Amino acid sequence: MDDPDIGNRTGQWFWDMIVSLGLGSMDDSKFDKAHAIDVIRRFLNRDYGRDGKGGLFTIEHCRYDMRDIEIWYQANWYLDNIR
Repeated sequence: MDDPDIGNRTGQWFWDMIVSLGLGSMDDSKFDKAHAIDVIRRFLNRDYGRDGKGGLFTIEHCRYDMRDIEIWYQANWYLDNIR
């Protein structure tokens, strides 16, 4: 996670999570409260894709169903996967 050559990637990871949730195209001028609430409910109910799409962390070709994995493990797998 710490790489002096690349620098601080916290902003990148934050926006990757926003995009994975399905909120990447939203901004102040395109805010849809009903859609945002739907996305949050879907996330909280773990009603997202097997690969994590619709949740915080999307991992293509993941061996496991991300809906059954604790968020901490999802985060670590995601960080390990984006090197």
